[in-house]
Amino acid sequence: FELEEEIFSKIKRFCKQHKTTPFLFLTGVFSALLYRYWNQKQIMIGYPTNIRPNGYQNSLGFYITTFPFCIKISEQENFIEHIQRLTNQRREDKKHENITLPEISKLIFRTDTSTETYFNILIISTPFN
Repeated sequence: FELEEEIFSKIKRFCKQHKTTPFLFLTGVFSALLYRYWNQKQIMIGYPTNIRPNGYQNSLGFYITTFPFCIKISEQENFIEHIQRLTNQRREDKKHENITLPEISKLIFRTDTSTETYFNILIISTPFN
């Protein structure tokens, strides 16, 4: 996204004040909009993450994977509480970033006999040269 400097400055101040990142702020905004206008309570956002192993900093390769960020909307939370929960969840998720996409697929799409979970998937990616 390309934002006006004034808006981006406000977002950066908000993020600094609430100890979060612009990515998590925008994730919070997207999930809130998806909930408000389409009543989506469970959302999964895929985002690229660097999985380059230690000791490989001088090698050339595509050490990036898409990591799912699963969000459950809580109707009782205000926006700041929502952002704080997403920030805490992201910190916890970082511990598991090296899991492979096939492993993720097995975990996400398994069906339970009593309930099924449906997710909308929004892929956020960054083009690069």
